[in-house]
Amino acid sequence: MAHRFRSTYGSISLNDLKNIYSGPERVNRIELACQESKLNRKLEKREKMIEEVNKMTFEKKYRKRLNDYVPEYKIYLPKAPAFREADNTQVDEIVGRLYQTQERRPRKSAKSCDSEQSRSSNKLTYSASELNMIYERLHQSETQTFRNRQVFR
Repeated sequence: MAHRFRSTYGSISLNDLKNIYSGPERVNRIELACQESKLNRKLEKREKMIEEVNKMTFEKKYRKRLNDYVPEYKIYLPKAPAFREADNTQVDEIVGRLYQTQERRPRKSAKSCDSEQSRSSNKLTYSASELNMIYERLHQSETQTFRNRQVFR
């Protein structure tokens, strides 16, 4: 029986005797309208933010991350130390470092290679028969690996 008496707040307020003769409650409708408009504004702001993020391409994100926008010139400049402001003494130090020659230190591995080359400078000599044997061994049609593969197939 309880299901017969189910009704919403809107239907009760519309069918209430007080509201029938005096008109529906305007306060409640105004409050609901304000709440709906606030909710709509919030949803619209959220949708705009999502659209802006979606519109932002990888290049724009990359540009914003690595560059600073200069509104005076309406351009992006790199966030590099070379673009910082410097006085005359700092500029002179930078220029001096650029013009200063640097001598390379010899590496240890280069020294060891030189000593090994001097030890093994004796060249090997082979006779014609030995060279033919080496050539045949390297260029024969059947290698040991080829024979092993034939056995396992």
